[in-house]
Amino acid sequence: MAIEEDLSQWEIASTGKMISYGFGYVFVNYLLLYGLANLLYFYEVEMGLPAIYILIAGVIFALWNMVNDPLLGFLTDKPVKWTKKYGLRAPWVIICTPLVLIFFYLIWVPPQGEGAMVMFLWFIIMTCAFDTFFSIYNDHMYGGYTNQFPSEYERRRSFAIATIIMFVVITAMVVISALIIQFGNPASFASWAIVMIILLAIYSIIIFPGIRESEEMKQMFVTAYEKADRASFFATLKVALKNKNFRVSLAGYTIQVTAQTIYLASMPFMLKDVYGVPFAMNTLLALLGTIAALCSIPFWYNYSRKHGFKKTYYVTYILQGLLYLPFLPSSAFSPFIKILKLFN
Repeated sequence: MAIEEDLSQWEIASTGKMISYGFGYVFVNYLLLYGLANLLYFYEVEMGLPAIYILIAGVIFALWNMVNDPLLGFLTDKPVKWTKKYGLRAPWVIICTPLVLIFFYLIWVPPQGEGAMVMFLWFIIMTCAFDTFFSIYNDHMYGGYTNQFPSEYERRRSFAIATIIMFVVITAMVVISALIIQFGNPASFASWAIVMIILLAIYSIIIFPGIRESEEMKQMFVTAYEKADRASFFATLKVALKNKNFRVSLAGYTIQVTAQTIYLASMPFMLKDVYGVPFAMNTLLALLGTIAALCSIPFWYNYSRKHGFKKTYYVTYILQGLLYLPFLPSSAFSPFIKILKLFN
């Protein structure tokens, strides 16, 4: 039975706003999944940084990434003088956009000829700086979604639109990347980063109208904050972790992103070392994945309409996990094999 809502008195967000906001998901998901996917390969193979340094840097980056999301979200999720005027979330997105793009570029132009320690420190500083501003951006882009689209109908429709945009646009970006990046040519990674930055900057212009907050929304944030119990960060974290749904969602999201990250980080090694083909072959994988995803959108849109978000989430989550299993023998562990050899 389909889930119905009374929307007769509701001001439904326009399709244009949904499209505009959908490009925010392109910005986030490209950088989250594909932006740093080649990082391990680039620093180990192209830059020659010893694997032990990459292992230590990766651990430091992972720890910072774990801490900064909730901490920065907590610190910025409160009205101040200028956010009361311009909005709680949109200003943070606008401020962080150029900073994210600048540090993204700097990641791919490490100093050469200065020794492994200098490159190691560059790796840590630039990735952590990038993730700092990306976390603020991500927190407020995702955090503003339910306010911009309050009804289930709006969320279902807007996310269907965003999903189509993501698959089409991100696939195009992956294809372009595959045509620019060349194994054995470190400079090609910097060239790729510049092209991606230009595209993401263009998307940001499209995003800004979608994240604009109405006067009613601005006032709602201020009023809600003034009435709320202003607990400390750790007290808030404690309350959040007591919520079973939050714990399950957090664990599920962490496992999902980890699996995707391992798979994508393995791809350059698979293409070069296992299949012996140029990086451009990544185009074929991207196109096949997009065709399959686009064909499935109508089914999942109707499935979520009939069964609701909760059931759709856990069904797709389980299916996604099962479909990762065939990749485990050949790809999931390939980035770590060389690191493990250090201890043999």
